[in-house]
Amino acid sequence: TEKFIKDNEEKVPAETKEKVEAAIKEAQDALAGTDISAVKAAVEKLGAESQALGQAIYEASAAEEAANTDGDSAAGNDDVVDAEVVDEPSDSEKK
Repeated sequence: TEKFIKDNEEKVPAETKEKVEAAIKEAQDALAGTDISAVKAAVEKLGAESQALGQAIYEASAAEEAANTDGDSAAGNDDVVDAEVVDEPSDSEKK
């Protein structure tokens, strides 16, 4: 999760990033102790926050892609060529 945040830092809202980092710290602290229920609770919270992180990154990527697509549509696609492939018999097959 830490690597995921680092790799996508520009796409993650600050609030979501802070929540995930807090959940990571809680999980690390719980793992240092011996309370199994605290570890389970911390891991569940981290899982929920990681899902929110993934959703935020997905939404940012979708918005970015939509913006790029709109720009391409406005510019027009003049370089598209419609063509049909026709198999013509070679000279040796004609004889």
